[in-house]
Amino acid sequence: MSLLLYLNALWKYWWALMSCAVFTGLGVYAAWQEKSNHWVVGASIVAALILFLVAAFLSWNEEHRLRMVAEAQLADRRPRFLFNLGAMIWQYNRERDATAFFVVGEIVNQGEPSVATHWSATYNIGASSEPMTGFYLHGEYVLTVGSESITFTNNDLLPARTLSRRVERGEHRGGRLLFTVPGNRTAQVESLQFRIDITCHDYLRTPYTASYAPSPAPVDGIQHLPSENVQPVQASVASPGGTLQIPPS
Repeated sequence: MSLLLYLNALWKYWWALMSCAVFTGLGVYAAWQEKSNHWVVGASIVAALILFLVAAFLSWNEEHRLRMVAEAQLADRRPRFLFNLGAMIWQYNRERDATAFFVVGEIVNQGEPSVATHWSATYNIGASSEPMTGFYLHGEYVLTVGSESITFTNNDLLPARTLSRRVERGEHRGGRLLFTVPGNRTAQVESLQFRIDITCHDYLRTPYTASYAPSPAPVDGIQHLPSENVQPVQASVASPGGTLQIPPS
């Protein structure tokens, strides 16, 4: 609230208090006790000062209440993502000498509609942390796990799903997140000692971070989203293929 508005509210409250029954009661008391005019003037000044302090508090309280209401309204007009990570599939890509991680992610927007952008991830082993590289896909990318294979395209990737169309209030958006780290990390993955932290931002650049930590519980087959293409492995299926494309920054 500006100074002018505050002074206006202060005057409004003070004038109302000055018109109340305080001075009537003061006059009645002065007449009953036969107080002098000097006493009446002094008591009136003291009462006016006390009422001024009361008016100042009431003005501040009104400003505080209005500010809380305005902040609540502004907060309601901001995006509020709930960002979580789920199952993960990984593969060592010999072509790039990198280990690729396909992590299930989901976003629920509890606030203003927004895209999700500026995705990043870190790969953590103990106290060591290194940045991961995010990718989009050229064509199809096939992964084989046991007796099943799963085929990914850009349409399966959460960054593509949340950048091309904003996430509306109350809407859920799920998909895969594709990040890689250099080298063959098979031993690290199988030891279950790693953690992946993934961060995205809304259009106001507010960050949202979720973590994936492996579970020692055995997995029976591929954990996948209902929209993903999972098929039994055929004898003619070759080693997994596809091309990774680094997304634009």
